[in-house]
Amino acid sequence: MQRLTGRTRDTSVGSPEAQQEPLRAALLEAIQRSRAAREGQIAGVSVEINLLRADLRKVADKVSEAETNIGMLQLEIRQLKQQMARVTTLTSALEERAEDTEGHSRRNNL
Repeated sequence: MQRLTGRTRDTSVGSPEAQQEPLRAALLEAIQRSRAAREGQIAGVSVEINLLRADLRKVADKVSEAETNIGMLQLEIRQLKQQMARVTTLTSALEERAEDTEGHSRRNNL
């Protein structure tokens, strides 16, 4: 005990460092819990990112397949249009021949 102007003061509580030790320990424990929680959150986010990447790969594959199919269909449509043009030309020529033949047939029957 220390004597101050006639009064006694109890200094057995300890030094300031000793008083701060429980606070430091509690703070360190809180930081460690926070770090563990964040690491868990980061792990969860990493799993979600990997799942999204897998989904994105599937979508990219489907888009690539769709592009290939569209390209094939465009080629087929082009070929069908060319074929339709030839058939239309041939049909017109055959109609003209049929009309000419009908005309010759009528003239010969008169």
